[in-house]
Amino acid sequence: MAGGWGPPGSAEYDRYEANSQLWVFAFALMACGFIGLFLRYRTRAEPALGLTATVSVVLGFALMMAGNVAEFRLFSHLPYEADNARMWAWLIFLLGFLSVLVGTLLLGVWTRRQELLPRWAGWMFLLALPATFVAAAASLYPVPLCLATLTAGILAVRPKPMPHDVSGPATVTGLP
Repeated sequence: MAGGWGPPGSAEYDRYEANSQLWVFAFALMACGFIGLFLRYRTRAEPALGLTATVSVVLGFALMMAGNVAEFRLFSHLPYEADNARMWAWLIFLLGFLSVLVGTLLLGVWTRRQELLPRWAGWMFLLALPATFVAAAASLYPVPLCLATLTAGILAVRPKPMPHDVSGPATVTGLP
């Protein structure tokens, strides 16, 4: 979302390139948020679904980072709209983006089944993929993923709720 850009070598492109190079750090932090969410709320019930979602998200962010680094640090001098290494870097980025969105969809299914997180969080993860296609019409395609990532980070650091079976009145045991 760096604004306007021109051909490589122009002042507009230099600003676009500098802003785009910072995304790799944001992607790394986003991946950490999802890992933290999974580690915090993993359960014995359906661990494979939660793990699959997390692996899909983390692999996706790794591909996005690799594509970003390749495009803006290794092949930035190459023109757009050509069959070159820059195009392949962009495709790797897009595959990573799709992997993250599929992972958030799976995370939404896992979240809804676990009932450990608020219902709205499960819906946020479930709707990230379809909302991205709707947001793309207004050139806002990163917004649903950013909202899902923000949700993951907030839920990873919030106080863990009490399990359902011990949320009643406190009892003192061991006293005569």
